[in-house]
Amino acid sequence: MRALGSHLARLGRMLGFLLWFAGLVVSASIEVAVDVLTPRSRLAIGVIAFPLRCATRGEVSTFAALVNLTPGTLTLAIRDGDPPQLYVHAMYAPDRDALMADLEKLESRYLAAVRLRTGKK
Repeated sequence: MRALGSHLARLGRMLGFLLWFAGLVVSASIEVAVDVLTPRSRLAIGVIAFPLRCATRGEVSTFAALVNLTPGTLTLAIRDGDPPQLYVHAMYAPDRDALMADLEKLESRYLAAVRLRTGKK
């Protein structure tokens, strides 16, 4: 019974993440659309190497896809290593630290949604 509860909780976390991510995509889409439709561009292009906490190839690949699905960002490459790194191109990256923080937030929410929790209460 405990395993069923664990899987239901995980399903809830995944649904919560998907709703949050959908909001992120809508927000980023609006930001890109406004920039395209107004005469003044706010582009501040940047490329960063982002060290990942993702542990499996599946987690790394899915996270890279999530970055690609977010308007204004693009995964350029994945470097294997310890830790693996994701090279990300961003249209709006005037501040490297802010971009890193945004990616860390996305990764943390993603990993919290997909990983099973094994701690006892």
